[in-house]
Amino acid sequence: MGVGLSNPPCIQCKEFPRVKSSEFCAPCMLKLPANSQKYKDVAKQFKDAWKHPHKVTPEISKIWKIYCPEAMVSRYRLYREEVERQQQLAGKPFPRGDGKRLMSAGNEQRRFHGTKMSCLIGLKNDGQVCSDKSCSVCCIIRDGYKLRFVGTGTVFSRFGRGIYFSGTSSKSDDYNDGSLKDFYGVSYKVMLLNKVVVGKGHPLTVDNMTLTAPPMGYDSVLGEPSTTGNLNYDEVVVYREEASIPQYLIVYKAQ
Repeated sequence: MGVGLSNPPCIQCKEFPRVKSSEFCAPCMLKLPANSQKYKDVAKQFKDAWKHPHKVTPEISKIWKIYCPEAMVSRYRLYREEVERQQQLAGKPFPRGDGKRLMSAGNEQRRFHGTKMSCLIGLKNDGQVCSDKSCSVCCIIRDGYKLRFVGTGTVFSRFGRGIYFSGTSSKSDDYNDGSLKDFYGVSYKVMLLNKVVVGKGHPLTVDNMTLTAPPMGYDSVLGEPSTTGNLNYDEVVVYREEASIPQYLIVYKAQ
């Protein structure tokens, strides 16, 4: 017997059953229409956050909405609730803001991450996630960010054994040369935009490569540029795998 009415097929792949809270199977992706508000919001964040003066802001080709497995989404939500219970951040102004912008539950923020990929995810139009264990992009979409891979793709981890994100898209671009692919004669790269539970962040302006967790009472480390430090652009580092989840895949033309 086929899939019943209570569990209809995914509207993207037309084959696998949908997850309970979505119209799609998971993991998978749905390409956003360029005239949709979600596309415009993500594109604006990407372009506004491209800050390196020697890099030309690239042209966005596609933006995909990511649908992660339900178990991964549940872990993330439970962790966000846990941080909010402990820190009581929702509705409070950001510590170093103008007092007008208020934090959400768990101080959830959208941050970029650059990494490598082995397949052509995002370039083709099927939105399917591959099973190649060497494809970091697909592994993150399928299983989430894993601490066991920390440091395997970078020269050093500035703030120790954590999972790194940035609000600066051009900084994350420095770490995703492994995503560079030629597709029909055009070179592309991809970047993940993620939800991150920042919680109460501990600011640092100089390296501390021995960290395996944030200082007691904090939920993350915030790498902040300063005239006395050695960081040029911001970083957010979390030390719990459930503290982040990918939301969008941005495909853009390589310079």
